[in-house]
Amino acid sequence: MDLSNITISEVSYDGLVFSHYIDELNHWIKNNDLSWNFNSTLHPGEYSGFFVVFNTTTNGTFVNVISSGNKTSNDTVNVLKSSYTIEKIVTNSVVLIGDYVTFEIVVHNDGETNLENITITELAFDGLLYDSFIDYHEAWIKNDDLSWTTKDVLAPNEYKGFIVKFKTTDVGDFVNVISSQNKTANDAVKVVKPDFTIEKIAVNSTVRFGEQAVFEIIIRNIGIVNLTDVKITELKHDGLIYDHYIDDLGDWSENSLVWTLNGILAPGEFASFYVVFNTTSSGIRYNTISASTNETGIKNTTAQVEVVDNRTANLTVSKISLNRTVVIGNLTIFEIIVTNNGEIDLDNVFVIEDSYGSGLVYVDYYNGTGNWKHMLNSNNKHQFNLIDTLKVGESKRFYVIFNTTELGNFTNTVLVGYDNVTLANSTNVTEVIGIEVNETVKNETVDQIVKRDISNATGNPLVILLLGLFVCVVARRFKN
Repeated sequence: MDLSNITISEVSYDGLVFSHYIDELNHWIKNNDLSWNFNSTLHPGEYSGFFVVFNTTTNGTFVNVISSGNKTSNDTVNVLKSSYTIEKIVTNSVVLIGDYVTFEIVVHNDGETNLENITITELAFDGLLYDSFIDYHEAWIKNDDLSWTTKDVLAPNEYKGFIVKFKTTDVGDFVNVISSQNKTANDAVKVVKPDFTIEKIAVNSTVRFGEQAVFEIIIRNIGIVNLTDVKITELKHDGLIYDHYIDDLGDWSENSLVWTLNGILAPGEFASFYVVFNTTSSGIRYNTISASTNETGIKNTTAQVEVVDNRTANLTVSKISLNRTVVIGNLTIFEIIVTNNGEIDLDNVFVIEDSYGSGLVYVDYYNGTGNWKHMLNSNNKHQFNLIDTLKVGESKRFYVIFNTTELGNFTNTVLVGYDNVTLANSTNVTEVIGIEVNETVKNETVDQIVKRDISNATGNPLVILLLGLFVCVVARRFKN
């Protein structure tokens, strides 16, 4: 039977954007939506059709569905990615004025389809004068202007490139820009004139304390004119003491740590020598120099060397009770001796009264040898700081005085260290006893006993006098 009033509707077309339709026989009329009416009669055995055109918006696989009455039909389209990237890479980023600079131009097909007729155009090249191009693989055709087009197909994941060559005409930083369709790429070149580089290199980045540190100094002329009156000056070398320099070629003259090159430094040339320093302290040591010429300004550079001190630090402390057994209420004195048994002199040596029992009460201290200063530290403990340097093999002593307030045996412990590092400790025990005597006899007897104990222990008349004074002031009565 004949068919008429046929309508075809687009039902689904994800990933596609309708563009237009093509009806070569003019049998179909498009409605306001995406549907078309057949404007004629379709006789048995006849067919009629038209084309719909969509724009693709992204790559992927998409199904396009149409319907007519209760009938549907579909087909699938695979949208491939069509894409490429461009790069412009300078092969020598710093050149001398008047020399040539070259850029490599690279095109990469990062899509899924073959690409043809890719054109690269030079957009901007201020300060540069085009000279020529190099196409090692004969893959490009140069057009009448500064543009190039690929000769052959660029397959997926394939690269094609060529080199463009420019002459430098001005000093400065210049950006060279290329374009291809809506893509751009660029790279920069620095064009320089009279100039130099200065380097100072530690031959050994780490040396042991007492060894010599050696630095190589290198100056290079990277300009286009001769450099005259080339000078290198030592500016700073804390922790290092200059010893001598090494100039195998005899190119340099030295005066008060200033070296002058004997002659000119021609373009492209370099001159060097070595400086040798003695190491006097450990740590990271910096050495700074300056370089200058008649034609340029001054440049500074710094090198560093780590001086490692493998010598060991060691301290011992002795705590000696000058009267190990004490009558309650009387004073007890401890002699504290600190000795540097290590390999290096030590600063910031300290002694801390770490613990001394409830039966002992700190009274005062007395300098023996060395300059000791008393303080209460952050832990509220009595700390004694040596102001002087404690040299290797040297001992310093002082005396600490306590009053006795309880009977029993009391352990007194001290710690010793330097720079907030504790290295050793020493412990001593004091026995506090009670005796029953009459008051008139007791003070005299205790005074005599303590003086005798100190005299026997130290023979130091100053300590005897000090203890005697404390006994007279502080001595307390004791009765059972």
